[in-house]
Amino acid sequence: MRSRLMTLCVLSGCMLAASVHADDTQLTGFDEDTLPEVAQPATRDSEWHFIAGGVAAAVPRYEGANSTRGILFPLFDASYGNFFAGDLRGIGYQFVKERNLQIGVRLGGAPGRKESADARLSGTGDLSRSGELGLFLNTRNDIGYLKFKAGGGKRGSHAELGAGLDFRPAPRDILRAGATVGWANAEYMQAYFGIDAAQAASSGLPAYQAAGGLHNYGFLTSWTHVFDRHWLGSVALSQRHVAGSARNSPLVQSTSANSVSCIALYLF
Repeated sequence: MRSRLMTLCVLSGCMLAASVHADDTQLTGFDEDTLPEVAQPATRDSEWHFIAGGVAAAVPRYEGANSTRGILFPLFDASYGNFFAGDLRGIGYQFVKERNLQIGVRLGGAPGRKESADARLSGTGDLSRSGELGLFLNTRNDIGYLKFKAGGGKRGSHAELGAGLDFRPAPRDILRAGATVGWANAEYMQAYFGIDAAQAASSGLPAYQAAGGLHNYGFLTSWTHVFDRHWLGSVALSQRHVAGSARNSPLVQSTSANSVSCIALYLF
């Protein structure tokens, strides 16, 4: 019973943290797939595994903004067997958890947005953070990786496909270069890039109906250094481009944006 209560407390706390930082982690372009294998516990380990650390990053004020903001926030991840919970992954279960293949489901956070974040958003209203249910598939080998994830909630559904190469210039260093492409349905695109009649009247921007389809694409480079069996650090640079009907949205000031993030993690 005590073990179950501990599990419930850890998962609840991590889910709260994930919902708080969901939009920030997405804007950095960093996700759990950037972490080296040492941060991915083996399936046979029937013990708790934890990752704690922090992120400092410069990210766009919102997707489509032409200005950036600095952010600083903690990260936490807990896993036991095939269960996991944390800022980067949300709460989930891996049906397949092998060294080179992970397949599972998760409950995560959909990004929110405050109209006070940028003058262009004035009058459009706030988008509160919300939960969404999704699935994922990750595979990797000695030279690269492939990942797919999809999710949906009250603001619609979206999916992302990513692939890239890993280079090991030294035993403790991993260099990664990858690309991603994302799709979303009309409901999701309208929530983040559309302007309805009420928003148009309040903001002075023209009404705009966004369509489903291609959402964005991007490129990521990162360097991860493993200091010892507990500590590792990572620096990631990403460039994301809005695409499809999002490009013509009156809310989009720039169709491309750069982000940089520095992450320190402790494994225990």
